[in-house]
Amino acid sequence: MTQEFYFSWQWDLQSAPEAIWPYAADTNRFNRDTGQPEIEMLDNIQGTKHLRMKLPVIKVEWEEEPFEWTYPYSFGVLRTYSKGPIDEMRVQVDFNPRSEGGTRILYQTWMKSSNILARFAIPFAIGVVAKKRFEKVLRSYDRIADKTIKLGSVLDVSRQHGLSSGGRARFKSLSETVIQQGTDSKLVSHLEEFLDHADELSLQRIRPYALADHWGVNRRTVLEMFLRATRTGILDMSWDLLCPSCRGTTEGHTNLGEVRGQSHCNTCQIDFTVNFDHNIEVVFRPNPSVRPVEFEAAFCVGSPQLQPHIVMAQSISALRSLPVNIQLEPGRYTLRASDVAGSIALFADADGSAQADMRVTQYGWPPEQQLVSLLPTLNLINATEADQTFELERTAWSDQAATAADVTALQVFRDLFATEVVRPGEEISIGSITLLFTDLRDSTRLYRKIGDASAFGRVREHFDVLEQAVTSEGG
Repeated sequence: MTQEFYFSWQWDLQSAPEAIWPYAADTNRFNRDTGQPEIEMLDNIQGTKHLRMKLPVIKVEWEEEPFEWTYPYSFGVLRTYSKGPIDEMRVQVDFNPRSEGGTRILYQTWMKSSNILARFAIPFAIGVVAKKRFEKVLRSYDRIADKTIKLGSVLDVSRQHGLSSGGRARFKSLSETVIQQGTDSKLVSHLEEFLDHADELSLQRIRPYALADHWGVNRRTVLEMFLRATRTGILDMSWDLLCPSCRGTTEGHTNLGEVRGQSHCNTCQIDFTVNFDHNIEVVFRPNPSVRPVEFEAAFCVGSPQLQPHIVMAQSISALRSLPVNIQLEPGRYTLRASDVAGSIALFADADGSAQADMRVTQYGWPPEQQLVSLLPTLNLINATEADQTFELERTAWSDQAATAADVTALQVFRDLFATEVVRPGEEISIGSITLLFTDLRDSTRLYRKIGDASAFGRVREHFDVLEQAVTSEGG
């Protein structure tokens, strides 16, 4: 006999929904911080993931439907178990703005189990233990978010071991070279503090631009420090290929020469052409000699924060509609339905419409671009005879991503990694690049007039002037 359990918890936080969202909706981190075990993905078929929990005795496996969410107000997920004490679990989390400021979180869980022992254990394990852990972690996130600490900073909810005495000594030794190469010692100290205090999830994919924004310093300066730190052995560098649809990592390579011009995304089931401006992000991680990190550790593989460019993902039954309140940043968006070709363009602006009907039929979308406000109500209308998943995607790529185009254009990269080149014969596209050609007027006469050695010295001076000017402009 199957028994169903329902748990509903409510907590009031000081932070606004958009401030608490990057932490609470990062379910990979949340699951880790609340003491849930690691998981591994067995397969992924068009977004439906087959997962297994890493437990020594009990076998727990399930199929997980894609998360549904609306930034920054709600997210939810459904799991159907094939092995283990639970048959089904559904979670829905709502972030409701409070009139006096802050957020009221409503955390709801529905569980079904036909296991006799589980039916006795669930009320205590979920209703008591999980509730206390969830509240503790959410209030920790609230304290962090209330300090307006930007995403990508150090989270100390789950304190790790940090740098060992040997790792710190190695960092100190190697960082002397980084400083000698032109990096400010204060910036190196910031890096040491980050590597010491950051948890392992923050160290799996370090984004130099995100750290630069958090530290309030020049992005290019931080990127150059990361390149120097990689060359000396403090950090390791990875060239990650990103799917243009879900923007998840499809491949990671330690050398640029290993990158191919074509890749495949298992989640979206698409092949795509690699582009230096968008599809290749350069990320970093600590070298194991400085701080060993478990890079494969995962506690959730479908978090909304894994796709921050998707601000809404909602499933709507055939011939049904759903009004959705959403918060948008100014700019362009694209709205798609899962089983209908094409899309409709939206532009978010303070002067846009507060309400808009978004209707899709079997023939597609209307051709007109919709102008909506920054806090619109979108009435999603599924006028087809099939269930559809509506996804609203921010068109602009994250400007906190250090792309391959950014990195390879730096003179510091060319000086430190002269052998890092694209494999001969491999075609990888790039959006745009600027080439500057210069010439010394009457150079032939100059050589005859003052001699080869002196004239060549003038040529070198000309190159020095150019290098300084190009470098100062980020070229």
